[in-house]
Amino acid sequence: MRKIIDGLILAISFTGSLFGILSLLTIIGIADIVKFYSDFEHILLGYVIVVISMAVGIMSFNIFAGRRKKFAKAVLSIGVTTYSTILTIPLFLTFVLCLIQKFGATFSGFIDGFVSPIYNDLVSIFKPDWAQYLVFIGGIIMGIIFLAVPIIMCIQTLKPKRKKAIKVKKNEITYEG
Repeated sequence: MRKIIDGLILAISFTGSLFGILSLLTIIGIADIVKFYSDFEHILLGYVIVVISMAVGIMSFNIFAGRRKKFAKAVLSIGVTTYSTILTIPLFLTFVLCLIQKFGATFSGFIDGFVSPIYNDLVSIFKPDWAQYLVFIGGIIMGIIFLAVPIIMCIQTLKPKRKKAIKVKKNEITYEG
């Protein structure tokens, strides 16, 4: 039964990550793999789908890694944390750059090609200035959380568990864990 559950968790992880990566490649224009994104009025909806599918893939792989023993657990936990961090840094930086653009800065080249469509879409959806600032700052906070949580989880997974002393009877100590 354990192998079936592990296989299911791994399949969910692989499917979520693969769909997220293929979606991201489609949205940023590298490849036209997932066709339905061209029907979206707002590019932001595509990015929301990418974030959700990648989160499902990463979290389920984290669960899979946590079900392994010692060395495999450590290697897989570090691997998924690294993968998650590499994918989250552009999300975080995009919101930082959108906020900077809101303050009047302009970008060129690759940065402009990546940030401007997202910035323009967010500005068209959230009309009042206060709402735009709220979204950009909220996105930065979300990016920080998406960076911190997997790292903290990995540290907790790798950290050796301490045994807790429980006093049972007078002058007798037993250990749990």
